[in-house]
Amino acid sequence: MLSKIASHFPHARILEIPRASHLVLEDAPELAIATVREFFSFTSKQLASAPHRFSVASVDAGHEPPASRGLYGSFREASVAVPRAPAVTLATFKKPGDRPHYKSTTFESLSTLITRYERGLTAYGLSPYDRVILLVQPGVEFLALSYAVMGRGAVPVFIDPGIGVANILKCMKDAEPSGFLGVPRAHLLYFKARAMFAAMKFRIVATPLFVPGVTTLWNLKRFPITPPPEVLRHPDDEAVIAFTSGATGVPKGVVFTNQMVEEQLKIFSKQFGFRATDQDCPLLPVFSLFTVALGVGSVFPPMNPGRPLSIRPDHITRILNDLGIQSSFGSPTLWTKIGEYCRSSGASLPSLKRVFMAGAPVPIQTVELLRAVMPAGETFTPYGATEALPVTLISGTDLTGIVPVPATSGEQGTLVGKPVSGVQIVIAVPSQPPCQQFSELSIYPPLVVGDIVVSGGNVSKTYINRDESTRASKVIEGDRIWHRMGDCGYVDHAGNLYFCGRRSDAATTPRGTLYSVPVETIFNAHPHVRRTALLKISAGKEPALVVEPFPHVWPKNKAAKRAFAEALRAIGRGDPITAGIKKFFFHRSFPVDVRHNAKIFRESLSLWAETQQAIYVQDTLSESAG
Repeated sequence: MLSKIASHFPHARILEIPRASHLVLEDAPELAIATVREFFSFTSKQLASAPHRFSVASVDAGHEPPASRGLYGSFREASVAVPRAPAVTLATFKKPGDRPHYKSTTFESLSTLITRYERGLTAYGLSPYDRVILLVQPGVEFLALSYAVMGRGAVPVFIDPGIGVANILKCMKDAEPSGFLGVPRAHLLYFKARAMFAAMKFRIVATPLFVPGVTTLWNLKRFPITPPPEVLRHPDDEAVIAFTSGATGVPKGVVFTNQMVEEQLKIFSKQFGFRATDQDCPLLPVFSLFTVALGVGSVFPPMNPGRPLSIRPDHITRILNDLGIQSSFGSPTLWTKIGEYCRSSGASLPSLKRVFMAGAPVPIQTVELLRAVMPAGETFTPYGATEALPVTLISGTDLTGIVPVPATSGEQGTLVGKPVSGVQIVIAVPSQPPCQQFSELSIYPPLVVGDIVVSGGNVSKTYINRDESTRASKVIEGDRIWHRMGDCGYVDHAGNLYFCGRRSDAATTPRGTLYSVPVETIFNAHPHVRRTALLKISAGKEPALVVEPFPHVWPKNKAAKRAFAEALRAIGRGDPITAGIKKFFFHRSFPVDVRHNAKIFRESLSLWAETQQAIYVQDTLSESAG
């Protein structure tokens, strides 16, 4: 019927409304279609929260709000430009040592699947501005469902699966979701939050199998592939919500607007060098949301999102070389593991042009290790956070070629480069309570350590349902928003930023403030040390160092631990920054975040240290002290 109507109006747009008649629109069709469809799909609560959407002024042709491509619009353009290029490739190994099996999905096929899912989700009640939880394995379904939600003007919500059930439920409560898309195991959360799930419009199990009595992807794939009516996206509308890892506090939902993600896509294209038809191996899977919008294919290796460090480096190396992959994004911990495998096995990665490492300070040794096995490639270290991604970028060549400059107070921070295009950085004097207005900030000159504060089009303006956290982290300058990174650092006279650690990890002592990164860098020089962590013990009044040795050199008895501690004390005594640290603990494996396997859970480590006996090393006498 609809096609017959359309044939009589070749220059018009036809709006289909389920369980209603049809509208033939010839004046301002894009605006009218979006507005009418929004109105019919909104709940009374949503209408009350967004009355401006349906005012007379908003539908006047002279006041038409600007449209925004966002991630969804960018992906649709890419799928038309490179329809036959692989958008997603899944790599699987039946047995260790077997040859991998590859299954690819083109941009055209992924686009078709997204259309089916858009139709299906709409039929199950999805409306614009709804928030939908996605706990789905990386791959075709992850991208198709994410983009289908965005295509309907709704908002996918991403939560780290490894942060624990309690934290996942807290995140879900903050998000106030209208729908839930998850793997079968994720639906067990229902038994922990029945009331929350009962209030949702739909719950869909992300499995292609037919399961009686359960809505699955099999149900969604039965819908037609005719494109649904377009939903107009505005620059300030929510595009995506991504929760922080919680490594530095309670996980918070960061709002990515359409305008923000468009700015990020520009940075990834122009400054990170991503090009359509390139192939990327995202060891942080959520990064594929951005690359696929640029026409870059994503190759997913066998990987447990809840335990990324369990990856097989030999598998990753085989996949990178088999498919000639040009780029990859992952934590320095993962890439150190891959690089060490390549060095020990004699393997190389000739096709790799770019490896991006983020989530924690990147050791120079890791950069040099990877550059040795990437004959045609380069490493890059972006600095940023979920709230501001990226802030700076530096290549391995610059990282090893630039002579680092210490702060005037003696600290040597980790060089993380200059701001990316469109981002500004200031180093502010710490203030309690935090300043709300930019004019109230006191700005430090170069080479003085302070709070890192950033601004730019790729910086988020708010957290969802965390007003106190938003006020504490944002600084207002007219229409411009600055974000407190929660990190300490300084800039040199050339504009390079140096990272000194989290503000919450700094230890105040009679000698001055100790920052985690400069302190730990000094002790990490010991050849038997894998990593260290500066802690505040004795109710925060005293600094101490927790040491994680390499497993093969773990001290086997008390005498060996004391000798190790004395060697570390000798290193610390030689630098004014660390001369006051005299208490040492030994820990076999630090608790770290799931996302990057690099950010140390210092609160957990501090609680552990309170139950242990420290090794106290005096300048002239060694003795044990609690």
